[in-house]
Amino acid sequence: MMSIATVKKVWCKAEDKYLTLLDYRTTPLETVGLSPAQLLMGRRPRNKLPAARALLAPAAYDPVKVKCQLDKGKATQKLYYDQKRASKPHAPLMPGEEIRI
Repeated sequence: MMSIATVKKVWCKAEDKYLTLLDYRTTPLETVGLSPAQLLMGRRPRNKLPAARALLAPAAYDPVKVKCQLDKGKATQKLYYDQKRASKPHAPLMPGEEIRI
């Protein structure tokens, strides 16, 4: 979920590296609405931001539904990436034709 490039970028700007990492892990994912820490522990961990006690209580979620939502988000990202990177078809090469690189 979290790439090393993201961690490096965030850590270069952070004064407190561990607090920044905690904030990143407790931020909900866009596709699922749950944070990575929430998916791991089954509850919302505490951080420096104030939160209601009801939000900190453990809550069950359907792992199959979450996996389906994550896969759907990945498929959407792949679709947009592939559309952006798609190249135009080239004309067929004829024998003896020079190729410029």
